[in-house]
Amino acid sequence: MSSQSIQLVGENLDENDIKPVCALLLKNLIKVLSLRDCEFSDKDFKKLMKSVGKTKSLLQLALNIGIVNSEFRIQLLAQALAKNHSITGIFIHGSNIGDEGIKILYKSIIKNATLETLDIGDCQLTDVSIPLICELLTPSSDWPGLQDLSLSANPGISKTGWMEFSLALAASTLRTLYLDYNKLGDEIASCIIIAVAGCGTLEILDLEGTGVTQKTATLVLKYVESYTVKLKKVSFSGNKVQKATVEAIKYHLIPVTDEDTEGSDADLLSITTRSSVGEPRQKEVKVITSSGEAESGNESDKTIQDYSLHSEIVEQIDFKKAMTHQNEKFNKNSSKDVNELTIHSSPGDLYPDEYVEELNEVPTYYTGIPVTF
Repeated sequence: MSSQSIQLVGENLDENDIKPVCALLLKNLIKVLSLRDCEFSDKDFKKLMKSVGKTKSLLQLALNIGIVNSEFRIQLLAQALAKNHSITGIFIHGSNIGDEGIKILYKSIIKNATLETLDIGDCQLTDVSIPLICELLTPSSDWPGLQDLSLSANPGISKTGWMEFSLALAASTLRTLYLDYNKLGDEIASCIIIAVAGCGTLEILDLEGTGVTQKTATLVLKYVESYTVKLKKVSFSGNKVQKATVEAIKYHLIPVTDEDTEGSDADLLSITTRSSVGEPRQKEVKVITSSGEAESGNESDKTIQDYSLHSEIVEQIDFKKAMTHQNEKFNKNSSKDVNELTIHSSPGDLYPDEYVEELNEVPTYYTGIPVTF
């Protein structure tokens, strides 16, 4: 039997739901397990974590939006990570674990040499967590260092914390870094850009909604113009940055290839809604085989494919309709194809304004690694 990817979204789960998932884990038949905004008992969570600790096939574990919601569950997750030797990506976006939770998880993460990707966005972190995060960034003889990190939406981290983070970033081997929806501003963003130059391995940098201005964009432009870089994507969406500067930066970035969109652990970095979609959430369970065929759930849904290749899709919205609406406006204002941009500006690029401005007509999301619809 081929390995499977399982997604459960917005479900109230009981023992009958958890038991078959545990059985598949113990048979080493699940490589990606994604739970988002699901409710189930501590007893069932304990059973699930025991199976996670024993399985040898699991590569990516996503427990997003309020699932890891107590010290008891944090401890169980830490125990599972200490025992598991196959997981390469952990995603707990939107979990109120705080600094104490990071202290507990750190001890297990630092001993797990297979872990490359960590999403701790919107986890209520402060400066207290920064030293531990810095240690996770820094390679050593026993720890290879993280490759992909999301710290999105942790406004409790201060200027001092971000400066300390920048020092560790310069010595890291990170490939992707998501800092969207943090209170950075130009001063802190400048420190981060200098650290990126020192790092030399970063390919994706997300500064969406961080309060940066043209000053930061100009610094990024000078960097990519003057030095050899590995950057492929930079996001300034939701900031007041001149479109001409964004275009100039894009010109100097490394072109994205088909290989860049396949096979990355970072493809499953989580999604947190920050504005209402206006429609009820679809509740369903999907089991996806390695061939990309859904074995259960909505058989007509063609958006979910093998999780080893595609991002998690947690809300079903009519993107074709939304994009049609935007394209109609685009055709009235410009002949430029915004979809070709490597630098991901907001839908405001459809308008001839001097600055990039965020529009509210299309639902907007916090994102870790960009979502593939």
